[in-house]
Amino acid sequence: MRLQSIKSKLLLSFTIFVLLVASIITTFLWSQFRDSKISKVNKAVTDINLLVKDIHILENDFFHYETINPQFYKSGKSQFVIDHHSKINKLKKEFEELRKIREIQSASLDKEVKSVENLIERVDGTFKAMVEKIAVKGFKDHGLIGKMRGYIHNIESAEQQYRLDLAKILTIRRHEKDFLLRKDDRYLAKLTGAVELLKTDIKAKIFNPTTRDSIIGLVDAYQSSFAKMVKVDKEIGVENTNGLKHQLALMLKTLSKNIRQISGELAIASDSLARNVRTTLLIITGVFLVLIIILIYVVIRQLSTPIRDLSESINKVIEQNFTEETEIIEIQSKDEIGKLSRDFKLMLDKVKERTDEVTRQYENIKLLTDVGKEITANLLIEKIVEVVHENMKPLLDAPVFSIGVYDDEAKKLDFIGKHESKMIFGYDSLDDETKLSVWCFKNKKKILINDFAAESSQYVPAVSLPEDLDQKPESAIYLPLIVKDQVVGVMTAKSYHKNAYTDYHLNVLQNFSVYTAIALFNAKVYRHIERQNQNLQLSEERIRQTAEELQTMNEELESSKTELIGQISAIKRTLAVAEFDREGNVIEANTLFLNELGYERADLLGKHHTVLLDDDTQNSDKYQILWEKLKKGIPQKVQLEFRSRFKKTVILNSTYTPVVDQNNELKKIIKLSTLLNNNHHLQNNHHH
Repeated sequence: MRLQSIKSKLLLSFTIFVLLVASIITTFLWSQFRDSKISKVNKAVTDINLLVKDIHILENDFFHYETINPQFYKSGKSQFVIDHHSKINKLKKEFEELRKIREIQSASLDKEVKSVENLIERVDGTFKAMVEKIAVKGFKDHGLIGKMRGYIHNIESAEQQYRLDLAKILTIRRHEKDFLLRKDDRYLAKLTGAVELLKTDIKAKIFNPTTRDSIIGLVDAYQSSFAKMVKVDKEIGVENTNGLKHQLALMLKTLSKNIRQISGELAIASDSLARNVRTTLLIITGVFLVLIIILIYVVIRQLSTPIRDLSESINKVIEQNFTEETEIIEIQSKDEIGKLSRDFKLMLDKVKERTDEVTRQYENIKLLTDVGKEITANLLIEKIVEVVHENMKPLLDAPVFSIGVYDDEAKKLDFIGKHESKMIFGYDSLDDETKLSVWCFKNKKKILINDFAAESSQYVPAVSLPEDLDQKPESAIYLPLIVKDQVVGVMTAKSYHKNAYTDYHLNVLQNFSVYTAIALFNAKVYRHIERQNQNLQLSEERIRQTAEELQTMNEELESSKTELIGQISAIKRTLAVAEFDREGNVIEANTLFLNELGYERADLLGKHHTVLLDDDTQNSDKYQILWEKLKKGIPQKVQLEFRSRFKKTVILNSTYTPVVDQNNELKKIIKLSTLLNNNHHLQNNHHH
């Protein structure tokens, strides 16, 4: 059956391609599996050689250390023996695992492995038997040697009591040690002769039959224990000649030889297996690559013509910048390329729709920008609410809309909003944990609810709503109004319908909230400036009242600009002016103030105001209260006695005006003074 559709051809091509790729992957995994087997064989060979080496080392360590370790004879346990048994078991398991690898199995190798396993069992049994013999032989106070020492010590005690020949006893001990060191049977005969001589000496010197027989019994017991020890020692043997040690050495030598032979055969088998894997992988990969190339060529050839036509249509559309007049080549075939051509035309239609949508969004953004300017241009909360509500009504369903302004002093949110066309007012205390507005404000996070009963508990366990609503809302949005990471209020919109809001509506309201937050911040700054202006006006009024005595021609000043300027200059020359920082240090003083007190400007700048007062005045309650109120920003008018540079008293009628910054923090204090005892001052200056 011929394949008429591109889809069928692509599916067939894809199926073949998947099969080829799956075959390549399978081959690769097969090669990896074979490589893992090779690695496993090589690791097993390495581990076996290391284990044999460790076993040999443990046996030597046992002979060198444990045979002279009294603790071994006392407890009957040795870590070397335990480790030897553990290594033997590991060696057995390694061979068991090796026999499970099917790729390296052969009749000869299997036979050799079984032979080695039998030899390992014999090595283990021989080593255990030898350990038991060594324990029986003993050392110092343990085993047969321990018994011999006990007997000989008792005999030595009798020697002191009955004056036996000590030299004969020492000769017996010397022959005993010579045998233990040299393993020479000549010392057996010598020891037997020495024992007989000692018995003769005992019979000659001890006349009490019971005592004599008892001591001779000790000698016989010593000789019997020595004979048993000799027998056990010969069974243990020497590594190079006979006994269990010799058998163990031969077994280990044979075991090492057999393992080397097996290792060689395994290495050959591993190399052969690796070569076969690489050759097979290369051949299969090459065949699959050729098939894939042929498949790609056939598919490209079958699809190139309609795709080329479609590409020309696309390029034509791009060259004409997606204009509506652009005509594309329609491929009339019923296969997938034809469908793709029709889909492309549909896509062009969608692009046009999307372009129109983007244009509409641009217009919305432009409108939002204009609305934002209108919002930020207002400094009254009621007007801001009106502007936002009127402009958002076409965009989302929000019959209830309000803005909560944060009152820092009362710790509450003062709400002004609209319910339909009616203005609504209220407040939420920040201590009221049942209000969603409070949660939104404190957490600085938005709230989107489309089912009030089901979703409101995610934010507040028991929600309480304003009592002036005629019905319970079903959907709501709460947004924190943030400027410079400072929350200035909360904006909320509510609907009486479920699922009234989407992310689009949330985004619209968030855009409004940005401008609203700025407007609230500006309103707050405006109110602060208004307060400052009021303070300044109050200060100016006080200054005007202070200077009123000096203004004798107020009516003439209003009619003549020149005279007004002259009068203002006269006032400045008449008033003594000084400025202090918030700590009371002098930062400025005019000439009149300096002349009144007889100071140079450099004498006062940076000095504390108390240098101008005597001790009684600066420590008086009146003066302390004066500066406490000034630091609180409260203007003061007072008459004080000042101390001139020449220690004379000068009485000034002064007005102190605190100046605050935009944060209502005290910046400096301006002091305007008039001299009350001017004649006295002039006289003082005249005398000086």
